Order: sequence, then C-alpha cells, then structure tokens
Amino acid sequence: MAQQRALFISEKYIKNNAEIDDNVDVKKLLPTVWWCQKAYIEKSLGTPLYNDLADKIIAGTTAGNDLILVEQYISDALLWWFMHEVQVPLLYNFRNKSVGKSSSDNSQPVDYVEHRYLKDYYRPRAEEFSERLEAYLCENHLLFPLFTTYTTSDEIRARETKPQTSVYLGGANLHRSFGFDK
Repeated sequence: MAQQRALFISEKYIKNNAEIDDNVDVKKLLPTVWWCQKAYIEKSLGTPLYNDLADKIIAGTTAGNDLILVEQYISDALLWWFMHEVQVPLLYNFRNKSVGKSSSDNSQPVDYVEHRYLKDYYRPRAEEFSERLEAYLCENHLLFPLFTTYTTSDEIRARETKPQTSVYLGGANLHRSFGFDK
C-alpha cells in the first residue's frame, strides 16, 4: 500500500489565498505543495516535529497548539514557498512523446526573465513567513518539545536549533603583504 502524504495546506487554501485560478488542475499543485513542505517547512520544524504534525494531519487529530502552529504559521510560510516554486510545473506539460509549454488563446507563457522575476517576487514573502514560524517555535519551544528532540543523526535539525559556533582564524592584519608587493 502506498504511503499517504500529509499536506499542511489544501487546494482550497491555495486557491483562496494565492494568485492561482480556480480552474488549475490539482494534479499540478499538490506535488509542489508536498515538495515545498519537505524542502522548506521540515527545515524550520525539524524532522521529529514535522513527522508528528504530518501523522496528526493524516489521522485528523490536529488540535490545540498544533492546530495554531499549522493554521497561523506553517500555512502562510508554505503558501509563499509554494508560489515561489510552482511556476515551472504550471508552465510545462509532460506528455508521452515530449515536454510542452502551456499556452491558451487568452494568455502567453512567460519568458525566462519574467519567470525569474516571479520567483524573486515570492521568495521574500516566503522567507518572512518562515522567519515568523521559526521565531514562534523558538518563543514557544516548551509547547512543542519535538522541536528540540532528535533521536537519530539522519533527522533534519530545525534551522533555529542548529548549533551556532564561530571560528577564530587568527589576527586580522589586513595589511600583511604575503610577499606579493615586492
């Protein structure tokens, strides 16, 4: 049996809160949602908390502080990471014989420069909401003990709980010549 994937936001949430038309096929959206969760949200939550929330979403038991975390913090960050990443899946159609570029009578596909602009447009929003998510988790870490709990080395450590250290590289004598000025 295939493993069920928990999605932290729904098609309805995306279409109600982002610039996505109602007629966009859900098959084009949901794989990108899942990928964004794994690529961006799991880095903010850490693997233990991410897996716990995913299990609760699948079981339909998300409540209390977990529900607040998902609805008020994760959903916003995930939505804007999704918008940052979804342009390529929406632009191209993978068929049996080739890859085609989507087009219609009323629109034209964007060129590379416009595509880069769109990605750059959504990235600051995504980063802002991810920072809010991480700040909320750090401030409320006692409500989410899995945020700082790790059992194996292959788990992703939450971005804000990674050890921070400095490296001393010696005195900073910027006027040392290294023999090049002789």
